[in-house]
Amino acid sequence: TQPQLIKKILCKLISVCSKPVTCKIRILESEEETLSLCKEIESTGVAALAVHGRTRYTRSSHPCNYDIIQKIKSVLSIPVILNGASLDINNRSDMTAVMKKTGVDSIMIARAAWYNPSVFRDPEPVSVREAVQKFMKYC
Repeated sequence: TQPQLIKKILCKLISVCSKPVTCKIRILESEEETLSLCKEIESTGVAALAVHGRTRYTRSSHPCNYDIIQKIKSVLSIPVILNGASLDINNRSDMTAVMKKTGVDSIMIARAAWYNPSVFRDPEPVSVREAVQKFMKYC
């Protein structure tokens, strides 16, 4: 990890963009390094920080590290977006529970929506079959 390079890139982006700039990272091997990097990123003026709750060496079959996400949220004043909770999110109520547990401002998901786009449906998603049928109807 090269915090100063990350900071330089983000500062340059922020200086030339008319839109809010956000950043996404994975947690690092140590809590101290992760928190330090997050604070450095926040100091650039980014609008929000998305944090993947696993290191680059852990796969999606490993659990998301909610403890470090919660700590990141507690030390930053910008919005924190959680990513990497694919094992735990199958519906909207799961999203709400994870947000409550960690204190994050939002959740970024990929696999859950890829497997079934109705994961956002309230109160519960429809079956994959029904989601595909509805999608095909709109096409």
